[in-house]
Amino acid sequence: MEKPTVEHISPISSIQEVEHQLFDEKPDLSLPAIKHYFASRLSTLFDLPMYHTDEKWYKLINPLSGLKHVTRSNWNYYLLGYLAWTIDALDFFTTMLRSVGAIIFGTLADYIGRKFTYCIITFLFIPIEIAGGFVTNYQQFQGVRALFGILMGGMYSISMVTAIEEQDVRARGALSGIFLPGYSFGYLLAMVFYRAFALTGKKNEGWRNLLFFTAGLSAILLIWRLLFPEGPNFLKLKERRRQYNEQNKEKRGNGFLSKFDLSIFRYGVDLDLKTIIIVVSNLAAMVGGLFMGNVSEILGRRLTIIICSLWNIALTWSSFNDAKKHWPVSNSFNGPIHLMELVNPTHRALLAGLAYQLGNLASSASSTIEATIGLRFPLGEGMYDYGKVMGIFCYCVFGAMIICLVLGPERFHRELQIVDEEELVEEISASDYSVKERV
Repeated sequence: MEKPTVEHISPISSIQEVEHQLFDEKPDLSLPAIKHYFASRLSTLFDLPMYHTDEKWYKLINPLSGLKHVTRSNWNYYLLGYLAWTIDALDFFTTMLRSVGAIIFGTLADYIGRKFTYCIITFLFIPIEIAGGFVTNYQQFQGVRALFGILMGGMYSISMVTAIEEQDVRARGALSGIFLPGYSFGYLLAMVFYRAFALTGKKNEGWRNLLFFTAGLSAILLIWRLLFPEGPNFLKLKERRRQYNEQNKEKRGNGFLSKFDLSIFRYGVDLDLKTIIIVVSNLAAMVGGLFMGNVSEILGRRLTIIICSLWNIALTWSSFNDAKKHWPVSNSFNGPIHLMELVNPTHRALLAGLAYQLGNLASSASSTIEATIGLRFPLGEGMYDYGKVMGIFCYCVFGAMIICLVLGPERFHRELQIVDEEELVEEISASDYSVKERV
């Protein structure tokens, strides 16, 4: 097969300047550069990474080949991030204020520290979860949920960088693929714990004990994180930033990834079937995340996410029209690593987290819109075909995602870590693994 002719730039082919390790280069907005960019969208999309490595495709798609390079220390950081993201999913959706949390805690994570921000968020989760268990009216509940929404917005940013930032480039695809379905794992645990606490306390108030229990899980993560130091990559980033500021003192003196609440629980689906559907579909999401994460190592990030979108388009209609017979099959879009490879190291937590939470903000009114449009599709006896409306919404979202991915950039295997000159030389000499940037 003839390889598409496009430029591949290796970020470890030469020693990076301090500024280039902290920030991206300014974009060239000249008309020729813009024309070249759009003319190269399809050629770069189908210029697969497996064309540019001597590794066999079946070795690249095998998650064990990458995971064997994860050290014990990196597994520790990964589990800290993954479990924080999982516990985040145990609670209710609160989408309106998540973007506020992404800005506040993303900035703290980038400029103060990953460990500090992680500990602050998990510490604040504890009193807010407990307060949620004591609310007596809807207004109090909404107030507590608003505060929780801010923390949820920050948790995605800090858990993602904690889990993935320190990882070996060969393990990123698999670990990123597993990371996002951590939310699916959280849903699964939420259903299990809901069933466990449903009959505790007063009638129909078992959810209070669930909130108390979740506060305890946050306390465990807080203690766990306190026992380990700041990640070495952030310490290097902090030192690079200090060097950059020293170099520029005189100069300064002069001068919709979109997400919708896609509920499958329509009239006639009892609690037992709901439990089975949640468990099976979320287990499928976790398996799909691991598989598609490694697929992105041979097909690239953009093409893999497009394939996932097309897969979901094929299954959406049947899933929403008869949840009893056709269960939704989830898989991972492998978005975390794609986001982290696109943004600059200095603002990694802020930009990657905010992009995700802006999608949540855009989708916050989707339930109201779906309910209003659903009134146009009556089924009789006071019921409406909301499944049809949600299916149409899904098609619009997936279609928009595909367009953005085709037209958007990709920086496959971009160096996420701040690399010293000595380490860089060792990495180049010790590994023949092809690392390239696809722009």
